[in-house]
Amino acid sequence: MTVQWPLVIFTLFLCITSGILGGISIMALQNKGENVRRKAIVASAITLVAGGIASFMHLQHWERIFNGFGHITSGITQELIGVVVLAVLIIIWFIFIQSKKKIGRALPIVTLICAIGMIVVTGHSYLMEGRPGWNIGLLLFYLGNGCLWGGLAVWLLEAISEGSDFKADDVKIAFWGTLIQLICEVLYIPFLASAHIADFGYYANVYSMTTTPLHIDSLATYAVAGPGALMFWISIVATLIVLACTIAAKRKAGSNKVLLTVAIICAIVASITFRVLLYQVGFSLTVIY
Repeated sequence: MTVQWPLVIFTLFLCITSGILGGISIMALQNKGENVRRKAIVASAITLVAGGIASFMHLQHWERIFNGFGHITSGITQELIGVVVLAVLIIIWFIFIQSKKKIGRALPIVTLICAIGMIVVTGHSYLMEGRPGWNIGLLLFYLGNGCLWGGLAVWLLEAISEGSDFKADDVKIAFWGTLIQLICEVLYIPFLASAHIADFGYYANVYSMTTTPLHIDSLATYAVAGPGALMFWISIVATLIVLACTIAAKRKAGSNKVLLTVAIICAIVASITFRVLLYQVGFSLTVIY
């Protein structure tokens, strides 16, 4: 399947937005991170708008957008509702921060739930029975990606706000978020292995098809050792580098902004390459005789 770059960017920015909101919510529940909240809310607003623009670039026209709102079960409708909910929460956070009111437990809990829910809604809209590679493993990847970006956002914002040496606590969330991302990427392969692939058999009429049919014995083999292997292994290696950076930052005393920079660059590479892989394994079950 052709890579839909606007959707790659859209889902990436939504994971970043949800990750940021989830990260500061977790810190707020621990009575931490007050010094990063303003920057985090501004960053989440920017990434949310950027994701919306990318979505519009995919649909290309207002009529297509509003036609997608025709039913509540539409993935576009559910994503729009989620975006609006996150936008409202961002405004509420901003009001609390500007008024210097104490943020209790209710707002962080609701924000954390909605951030996770937004990622679930985004991933769920891609679950299609006609595309065996787009199964629950894809949803797990999006959740892991939100954890990855939430941790890195907290690490970055803490570093910017303090303007001094990194502390072990600043990268703790980044470490666990990256570990979850790595686990979700690896778990996607067993889900691909269990996916049912249709056999074109001996009766496929290649002259009535726009593209030559491909017989794939295993999507897992296709992703790990086939045409999708390059994107898969680049993503895995890049995620491992991010994980190594978080471990090194936790153990190393003093400032090391190089680790943070490398981690962010590798996180971008891992996030994009794995999304490209998702489209590479997006084969349809349609059979033409």
